[in-house]
Amino acid sequence: MAIRFSKLDRPAIRRLKVGEKIAEHSIIAERLADGDVRYSVNVMVDGHRIHRVIGRESENVTRTQAEEFIAKARTDARENRLALPKGRKLHLTFNAAADIYLSKLKEIGGKDYANNEQHIRIHLKPYFGAMRLDKISTFTVQKFRAHARGQELTDATINRVLATFRRMGRRLQQWNVMPNPLPVVKLEPERNRRTYVISEEEEERLIAAALNDSQPYI
Repeated sequence: MAIRFSKLDRPAIRRLKVGEKIAEHSIIAERLADGDVRYSVNVMVDGHRIHRVIGRESENVTRTQAEEFIAKARTDARENRLALPKGRKLHLTFNAAADIYLSKLKEIGGKDYANNEQHIRIHLKPYFGAMRLDKISTFTVQKFRAHARGQELTDATINRVLATFRRMGRRLQQWNVMPNPLPVVKLEPERNRRTYVISEEEEERLIAAALNDSQPYI
């Protein structure tokens, strides 16, 4: 069934002055400073907001192209839903998947639950949050690692968090919550040697001990 427009019609679009816009059925027409009309969409599809510029009137773009874009986005989303596990209508977000993981892990008395919960709550959820699982790529995980380094986390801590991320993806696949595991990245080598700076008093004692030592090479 064709969508009926009461505001965003041709006469109304022609009457637009510079800076004015009309929005209806998630389609926006705006008169630009050069007199051109720009068409864009701002639509929610399966819990995911799509804000996209479709084009300009000078490029032979009309409201029809914007309508077709929205129709295709909804069709694609509907087809993707057919591939979801039975009973699920929307793609899982990271937050929702993490809650399922922790709940099931607790039910089976999974080891290291406390550390898993801490890594997810403090580091993973704040970054991945509302991202859809199928939109998280290896590049996304690499960006998370760079972000964690920017927060001055050590390589050891980042490795522990990424291990939790990997374990969560593997378990959710085993439990048939998601069809594929989450993408992973190679863990970085850890620098386990500690740097210790001695005090002036310790330095004096070390020098005195060396001078009093009977070994000539000290």
